[in-house]
Amino acid sequence: MGYFFGTSLTVPSVHRQTRLYFVHRSVSSFFKFQVIDTRPMVNAKANMAGGKGHESDKYYENMRFTFKGIENIHKMRKSLEHLTASVVGGSSATLSMEAFMTELANSGWLKHIRAVLDTSCFIVECILNGYPTLVHCSDGWDRTSQTCALAQLMLDGYYRTMQGFQALIEKDWLAFGHKFQDRCGHITSDPNEASPIFSQFLDAVWQLMQMFPCQFQVSIETVVFFKMLLPLIEIVLITFFI
Repeated sequence: MGYFFGTSLTVPSVHRQTRLYFVHRSVSSFFKFQVIDTRPMVNAKANMAGGKGHESDKYYENMRFTFKGIENIHKMRKSLEHLTASVVGGSSATLSMEAFMTELANSGWLKHIRAVLDTSCFIVECILNGYPTLVHCSDGWDRTSQTCALAQLMLDGYYRTMQGFQALIEKDWLAFGHKFQDRCGHITSDPNEASPIFSQFLDAVWQLMQMFPCQFQVSIETVVFFKMLLPLIEIVLITFFI
């Protein structure tokens, strides 16, 4: 019985960036195919009005469909704006720890980080249980990048090394088309397209490092360094690709 964990490839479908993670077992074994839609179900239903939508078990046999409820880029942006306004506002110098924790809870930031981590853990669980697993969101370059990168970080120790962490970001973020310029908005961007997707990924990585510090060769300083590199990434993209 052979296993191939964390194998990633592009699926030629409507979702160009969809990752397919699979585990190979003997032909006689039978496993239900897992399709993980990272969006809330209501969002997926609403997308049907625009000609998009989601898979249905009416048309696919032996498949299990799961919605994981990670909010869209607009909810994430508003969450960060709420948190930033409460911390950087005029009264931030006198903000007590209790008041800060209240504002942090009200912003929903940690709730969103938990949703991303919960989905990533669910992907890992499916793979370790031997289920072929397909992961997607609306377009494939935001929630899909977050959760698939985190799942690989949990599954494969190589991605927790310095070299592996760089390869992971290059593969699942740059190569798969995450819109750094639009999402970060440091230089020029449509305000409605800005969203802290990559920052959430780094926050989730930091959370994992706090829980399992001995499992990472990557340091906290490295995560902060990647966060500081975001404006430089935008400059490179504008210079060479626009």
